[in-house]
Amino acid sequence: MGLDALSYAGLMADAQDPATPPLPGELAPLDPATRPYGAPVSDAEALGVARRHARLQAAHGRKGAGAVPDELPAPEARVAMAAWRLAPRVLARARAKAELEGVTMTQVITDALSAYASSSPGAQVQYRALTGGVHATASGPVTRLPDVTRRARADASEIGRD
Repeated sequence: MGLDALSYAGLMADAQDPATPPLPGELAPLDPATRPYGAPVSDAEALGVARRHARLQAAHGRKGAGAVPDELPAPEARVAMAAWRLAPRVLARARAKAELEGVTMTQVITDALSAYASSSPGAQVQYRALTGGVHATASGPVTRLPDVTRRARADASEIGRD
């Protein structure tokens, strides 16, 4: 069951409380041209995307689609099950390394995703080998944004400057 663009827009508009302005990313995907350059994802952006994702899951009739969240989960909230497709060779090597280090794959993935999520869009997460294990560290933006994104930001900053 797919949603066409018109149904999707209607779903998002119907779900929005008119008295409350929508959060960034709640009605449509986040646009890099409209956000502060170099800033990590904000709590408002994360919640807006989570709310949009929850509505889409419910609209598709997915099992386990929960309620639309009103706030981000607490840091100590129960771990959520998630599934991604991974290359079998990478997964086998990661499991073997985690076993050698005496850590779980949940710890490995949580550390990596935490470093990724706390870095700025466009930044590359780098890993350093330290005594006692490998730790993920987030670096600043080390790659340039695509020219299209830079042009869109420049165009957006020119709006209303006549």
